[in-house]
Amino acid sequence: MKYQTMKKLYTGFAFTMALTFATAQIDTIDNGKSIYIDSAQNLKMEIPFKKRMVDGTVKGFDLTSTNLVLEGSSKKNQKQGTWNYYEYDSLDNKIIAQYYTWLNDTLNGPFQELKDSLQLNGGYSKNLLNGAYKESIVSIDDSGKTIVTPLDSGQYIKGVQYGLWTYLDNGNLHKVGSYEKGKLHMHWKIYDTLNAQPQKLMQDIQYFEGVKTGSELIYFKYLDGKKIKETESIPWQMGELSGNYSKKDAKGIVLESGTYSEDIKIGKWIYRNPSKNTIEKVAYLNNQLNGPYQMDKDSITIIKGTYALDKKNKTWNYYSETGNLTREEFYENGIKSGEWNYYNAQKLLTHSIVFYENKVVELYRFDKNGNETLKLELDYSPENYLKITAEEQMTDSSESVDLMYQPEGDTLNENTFLITYLKSGKDTTVFKRHGGYSVTKTGSVEYRGVYSTNIKQGDWSYFYNPRIVWKKVFKNGIMSGELFLDKSSGTKIEKGEYVLWFGPERPQVEFKIQNGLRDGKSIWYKKNGEELKVEKYKDGMLN
Repeated sequence: MKYQTMKKLYTGFAFTMALTFATAQIDTIDNGKSIYIDSAQNLKMEIPFKKRMVDGTVKGFDLTSTNLVLEGSSKKNQKQGTWNYYEYDSLDNKIIAQYYTWLNDTLNGPFQELKDSLQLNGGYSKNLLNGAYKESIVSIDDSGKTIVTPLDSGQYIKGVQYGLWTYLDNGNLHKVGSYEKGKLHMHWKIYDTLNAQPQKLMQDIQYFEGVKTGSELIYFKYLDGKKIKETESIPWQMGELSGNYSKKDAKGIVLESGTYSEDIKIGKWIYRNPSKNTIEKVAYLNNQLNGPYQMDKDSITIIKGTYALDKKNKTWNYYSETGNLTREEFYENGIKSGEWNYYNAQKLLTHSIVFYENKVVELYRFDKNGNETLKLELDYSPENYLKITAEEQMTDSSESVDLMYQPEGDTLNENTFLITYLKSGKDTTVFKRHGGYSVTKTGSVEYRGVYSTNIKQGDWSYFYNPRIVWKKVFKNGIMSGELFLDKSSGTKIEKGEYVLWFGPERPQVEFKIQNGLRDGKSIWYKKNGEELKVEKYKDGMLN
């Protein structure tokens, strides 16, 4: 390494010698030999002069070993002929490591140059690379023998790469092709160097003066070190993708096919996934999905829809692997819209979701017979919580309740919200009662009122008795008053009884009423007819 470092420095000195003279770093003399010491390069130069110009053999010596490390001839301040740069082996034998050929201070003829372990061999004509050229890696084995491993080879004409060039990697063929005016031209073949034996062609590319044109063939490639056995045929026209494209697997099955025009996908394209046994059929316009879309699995259509400029549009249908419709979706230029329906194996509705401008606004659930059992209406509050009106149908009754719900994140996940409601809809820590609440049985309202964040507030009306409405007044969840009204007229019950029944001849409660208030005995009964509790009231006040 010591001599390699010196070689580069000495070469630099020789190339800049004229500049050194011009800046008067070297003492010029009329005739004789001038000695110049360059301590930075550990170099001693002997420079002959005639009539104050460099003329004769120039020599350079290593200051430490005194070995000759460079020599070459000059005539009237112009380098001429071969200039040699030496290094020495372990036996101190002189070896030509680098050389250049000069004519009147211009590179002209063969040369050899070392850049660390990279060796360049070629020729110059009037300072331009010209003729055969090659690059090699120079190394020394354990025995001290010099090993030269070829890398690249080809030719230059007037400083420009021309003709056939060959590139090697660790002695194995990497790529081969031609240049025209310094640009890639005609066929270029690229070979596998990761598994070089036996030699296998990986890629075949066609160029016209540096621009891809014609068919590019990829026979296989490596991805993260793994060999991917896929064949691609890529169409090029003067640097642009244009024509029919295809990709096949090792069995010759087409994985992808379609057409390019000026780097843009157009028309029908097909994508096949053998591992999933699916085929996608799509259409493109200006590189955007546009037109019918279809996915088949095991020769059965499982998705069918339409794209408009890369966005889902109109109706999208999803089918089971047996061909039964499982879901209908609707879009307006990529925006979820309208009614989305979900079906079971018996082709009956299980639930529906209604979207407006990408938001869920209604949600319905159906029983196994297709009858509606739940309706949720959603209103989006500016405070980032949902106002929900839930209407649930039971066997002989129904419930309507206004709720508040805080979704996780900024948006509502329509795929999980129904599950969340079915699991936690009665959990008032998750779905807080806020607003109107009513329960209906056999078509008639049993009771109704208002909640404020899970707390009863204001008037609550109970319609258990067919003729009398029992109205309770709540403040912060505590009943503060009550009134008994005629159901048909809405006026106070002047005098009478408020009775509820377990069944025929089996009362549940009996209240004495006067002037709309309890007055007298209020009796609660057990189902067996025994009295459970007796209270006495006067003008609505408990005595």
